[in-house]
Amino acid sequence: MVLGALGFTAGGIAASSIASSMMSAAAVANGGGVAAGSLVATLQSAGAAGLAASTKAILGAAGAGLGALIARITNKDKPPPSEPDVEEDLLANLHPTTSLELRET
Repeated sequence: MVLGALGFTAGGIAASSIASSMMSAAAVANGGGVAAGSLVATLQSAGAAGLAASTKAILGAAGAGLGALIARITNKDKPPPSEPDVEEDLLANLHPTTSLELRET
């Protein structure tokens, strides 16, 4: 599904797609052709034939790991969320007619 949206279709690489841009860049970098086994060639093969369930699982796990890494890198300057003050939270959520009696022990 995603490969088709990128332009890797059963009929080949779709014109004016992300896939065509990738293919063009790969061809320029490779002296005019796309190398067998390259990322573009592999994605086109998968787009044309579909992927096995195990391959989808591996790609999903790799994508999740990459997403987690990107999130970690982009959030490293942010402080961790603070823990809520339980006592303050309890007092803030009392019913208006509830009264508290504080006793010293």
